Amino acid sequence: MEILNTIILLGALQGFILSIILFFSKAHPGTKFLAGFLFVLAYNGLETYSWSSGHDFLFFSLFPFVVIFAAGPCLYFYLRLLREPEKTISCKSVALHFSPVFALGLFRIILFFLHWHALSSKSYLTVTLYSIEVWFATFTEPMSLVAFLVYLNMSRQYFKFARRSRTQTDTGQAIADTWAKQLLWSMILIAVTWVITIVLPRLLSWDDPQDIQYYPIEMMLVLLVYWISFAGYHRKKIVFEKTAKATAAIDSKLAENCEHLLRKAMSVDKLYQDPALTVAKVATHLQMPQKMISAVVNQHIGQSFNDFVNNYRVADIKERLLSHQDDHLTIAGIALECGFNSQATFQRAFKSIVQCSPSEFIALHTKKAADIQK
Repeated sequence: MEILNTIILLGALQGFILSIILFFSKAHPGTKFLAGFLFVLAYNGLETYSWSSGHDFLFFSLFPFVVIFAAGPCLYFYLRLLREPEKTISCKSVALHFSPVFALGLFRIILFFLHWHALSSKSYLTVTLYSIEVWFATFTEPMSLVAFLVYLNMSRQYFKFARRSRTQTDTGQAIADTWAKQLLWSMILIAVTWVITIVLPRLLSWDDPQDIQYYPIEMMLVLLVYWISFAGYHRKKIVFEKTAKATAAIDSKLAENCEHLLRKAMSVDKLYQDPALTVAKVATHLQMPQKMISAVVNQHIGQSFNDFVNNYRVADIKERLLSHQDDHLTIAGIALECGFNSQATFQRAFKSIVQCSPSEFIALHTKKAADIQK
């Protein structure tokens, strides 16, 4: 087992080093969450090394099955920002998703000091506190797996939805999508192994005093750290940095001319009415390179291509709703004519831009019109 322990130790140290590098990296907005994910894997590896090697380091014995709860939220937020780097994650949302980690960590710290006090004073509470620790480990181990499976499913669903709803197809995003897909599949493989690690010994009533059952999952996590190091950092990081430099190098006057032609294509030619509109189609219409259009929309205008187009669609819908020229159509029918390909996408985009639902928008302006007539 010494060889396996050494491999786990080296993998964990590699994870710590890479997490620090990624945390201070500005290659992509989501790297801090990827750094957090790697930190969780590294901490888990060192926690395993602590008990399997017999060293029992206090720091890694203090939070068993606590830090691992952060793996799911880190993965989820990283994939969200990987798919939509222009979006921001609020502090409130981060605090909410990571609250189990803080709550369980605080509980473990309180339990540790109570246990330490009971041992030093030779209190009868020592046995009770030990029973609580056993219960804590028995409860949090399967719950950490359940939490990870929930976030893995959320990440998978979000990624599938984002790919269907967004129309931007530039090279950088295509590479990011491929990387995200590979990462999700590797997480599914990890999850299956994790389930087997926890469930199988319980079903077989396997007595494993040396906890050998954990070595397969730990070795897979070590391989995951190395894979992320080479595939996710050394290769993908270069792509994002080159993309950022290329977009920043566009001449401001050229960007203004391109923006003027883009807005004319939307307002006059009404390209936004095409539900399958892509950067490639706009590039063909304007006889411009796709990369230039993507750079102008993302960097100069400060929006994603999808949001840029949806603003024109929503503006047209608002005008039609207020003019009453399309009263023979339903709201969904107007949305389809303006380029939205689904009711859900339309409702979400309208509320995001107008800050209210279409029905609320109609009611508000109907009330205003009635007040004016009075």
